Amino acid sequence: MAVYPIMSVGKGGNTKHPMHSWNTEECISKDHEFYLTDELSESGKRYRLHARDAHRTDDFLPYVVLCPGCGREMKCVGGPKTLNTLGLYECKRCLNY
Repeated sequence: MAVYPIMSVGKGGNTKHPMHSWNTEECISKDHEFYLTDELSESGKRYRLHARDAHRTDDFLPYVVLCPGCGREMKCVGGPKTLNTLGLYECKRCLNY
């Protein structure tokens, strides 16, 4: 499983830009407020947003999460599992390749 630390950019920090890393989820979760993990599904690769601090659904829905593959905006297609394991995202462009 790949893990992508996230850098918050843009006005108000609502744009979440993933970076490539070779660290483990344990290391990244300690050093970064947000990160993505990849999840395989029947329709292809999707990404789960994780947060160090607890978030309600209303807290993370305004975020613009960019695709680690192509850099385009992803769509939230699944709800949170816990207060720290947030929405499931997919990139429509990358699903077509």
